[in-house]
Amino acid sequence: GGGGGGGEGGTSAADADAAEGKGGAAAGMLPAGGCEEAAEEGAAEEADAFYCVACGKNFRSAKQWQNHEKSKKHVERVRQLRADLLAEDEAAALAEASEAAEMEAAGG
Repeated sequence: GGGGGGGEGGTSAADADAAEGKGGAAAGMLPAGGCEEAAEEGAAEEADAFYCVACGKNFRSAKQWQNHEKSKKHVERVRQLRADLLAEDEAAALAEASEAAEMEAAGG
């Protein structure tokens, strides 16, 4: 859960870069839970072993995960998240530049 909503919830530009289809686990997908948890829980926990951060979906197998990763909906969602994050970064950079200019004009 969490995340979603136009790039809110701790998603960074680095996440968007990783999600831009650069191979298996980097394409917006993360194994659910920590490594230790997965090792301890074993096969019973594999039902929730794959999670797509961009789409908010769980997958039961690597094959399902890989098929989802290639799907039109996933690719479009990753593209939209990336665009949203880049727009947020640009807006933040403009705000910082404007603030710096105001400080300098005021005798900073």
